[in-house]
Amino acid sequence: MELARQALEAIREFLAAHPLFLKERGLIDRAAEPSDFEFLLLCKGHLGSETIHSEGILKCDYDVFLQAIVQRGSAHALELAREQSYLPQVGIEFTVEPISVRFGRWRLSWWTLLRTSLPADDETEAVLDFYSDSAEFLL
Repeated sequence: MELARQALEAIREFLAAHPLFLKERGLIDRAAEPSDFEFLLLCKGHLGSETIHSEGILKCDYDVFLQAIVQRGSAHALELAREQSYLPQVGIEFTVEPISVRFGRWRLSWWTLLRTSLPADDETEAVLDFYSDSAEFLL
């Protein structure tokens, strides 16, 4: 994914440095402006980490984007990618909760994502209870 981001950045830089490139090839009828383009990195299964973030390059899930094109057209698909409104929202669909376990003098902590509403038979409550009950271990 990092290589794809770098390729998009290189294409963007090339088109900015050569505004007549597309006109000379008959693809558009005027010199290109940087604002004429929107760059999109389609991701399959995940949106990568913050290391692939690049200003001016949108990221969107591949399946979500293609489904949006088929159902409502490319303008809607690009708007969906810009807003990322298809992604779950913190506080609405999930919360971020800390988990901390102590092993002797060492404490191991991490963050976990929890759905805001869990069905009664979900294992998440049992796992959280386990961590709470066993938060103190001796070596």
